[in-house]
Amino acid sequence: MSILEEIDQKGEVTNIALEAQAALQDGDTERSARLFRKAGEMLEASVAGLARPSERDLARFLAATHYYKGGAYPEAARLCIRIQPGRLPSRVRHLYPPFLKDVDERSDPGYRDNHDHILQKIFLRAINGGDIKSAQKVIDLLKEHPYILPPTHMAFVRARCCELLGKQRAATLFYQRAWQFDPDNGFYPYAYLNSLCKQGKHAEAWKIVEEQLDKNPGARWSFYALSVTHAATIGKIPFVSHERIRDIARCFIRSIRTMSPEEERALDPLIDHAFLLAWFTYFEMDEIGGQNEVLESWIETRPKSPRPYELRGLAAYPGPASERDFREAVRLGSKDPLPYYFLAHDALTSGRFLECERLCDQAIRSGSEPTTRADLLVWQAVSRWSLGRDRAQVRPLLAEARDLRPDDVPIAELVRSFEENGVAAHPPVPIPWKDDPAWVEQARRLFGEDMMRRSENERPHPDNIAA
Repeated sequence: MSILEEIDQKGEVTNIALEAQAALQDGDTERSARLFRKAGEMLEASVAGLARPSERDLARFLAATHYYKGGAYPEAARLCIRIQPGRLPSRVRHLYPPFLKDVDERSDPGYRDNHDHILQKIFLRAINGGDIKSAQKVIDLLKEHPYILPPTHMAFVRARCCELLGKQRAATLFYQRAWQFDPDNGFYPYAYLNSLCKQGKHAEAWKIVEEQLDKNPGARWSFYALSVTHAATIGKIPFVSHERIRDIARCFIRSIRTMSPEEERALDPLIDHAFLLAWFTYFEMDEIGGQNEVLESWIETRPKSPRPYELRGLAAYPGPASERDFREAVRLGSKDPLPYYFLAHDALTSGRFLECERLCDQAIRSGSEPTTRADLLVWQAVSRWSLGRDRAQVRPLLAEARDLRPDDVPIAELVRSFEENGVAAHPPVPIPWKDDPAWVEQARRLFGEDMMRRSENERPHPDNIAA
């Protein structure tokens, strides 16, 4: 009979340890730690009833391993101090030195902070740089050190890394676990449903949404519903009628003003994205009234957000109202190229070349898409040319614009004119004027779709928002 069989004749410790291991594999480290600690305490309590010193040391070793498995490293270290390795049975004696080394490392007061710092550094490298090797390192590190993070955060980190590694099904399961661990968090159900849609399981995501909408017909689940229908539209899998989507958007607008404090806290990091989805719903249906209603509610709810001013300026362009909204968006710290783009266009067509050059630079630094970047480079080049700048400050801008749009005839003609007579006081300006309705409509459509794409790529995550 082994020492464990002798002191655990009813199998209680064994069953508790099995439950603890299952919880650990499921990512529920809080339950795992609690159960492993209980098993360790039961084994430690049995030491006093053993007659031989070798048996007592073996029981201490077993208790220490259970404490260790549950992340109770100081307790494991406390027991190890009392163990004399020479008294351990030969069949396990060789296991003790490496175990003691690990216990000493993890019972150090700085262990958790040091490894948390290492984990955060590697995780941010993975997320910010799309580094696949770093993503795998994070997963491996969490396997080796499962108690560094609380279970919710660990599930989320694993999900994000699995997405980077192309393991979308695993990511979906981890997002689901994060939601189960923290059901009041507004981001996790959104991430879970979004991950299901990335797997092509739009119908499964929609079923969850419909069930929850029946129970919770408020802003939060209306937003999740809009997210799923938007993902289906992108994936060209329209399985919900326009009328149903319109009803959901209306529900979101109505309920956003009457959110409970709990619902407001849950949705807070996602509210701008939620409003953008509602606006885009009406944008796709070409319903101006719905778009305006969303923007009015958005400004009322989030007066310091630049985004509704950007979109309202886009809808009203051109004119004084549009310019006021764009300048307000800039004042509020807009990071989108949209307001800078249109303000630069107005400055150019009004002959305010210094202002145009500055606004073009801000739009480019805000991450403009290749098509609009080409426009901005041309406008900046024309501004510099008109200001009499050195040819060396103009040529690279025109060259890059031509590379971005090699088949664009006006750009090609401008490049030719510059090379033939770059010192002319009045360069030919192939820029559509504000009253060109075709250009305005094309620009609205382009920026509406581009903004939606950027929002999808930049949607908030717990790794880049305050907890």
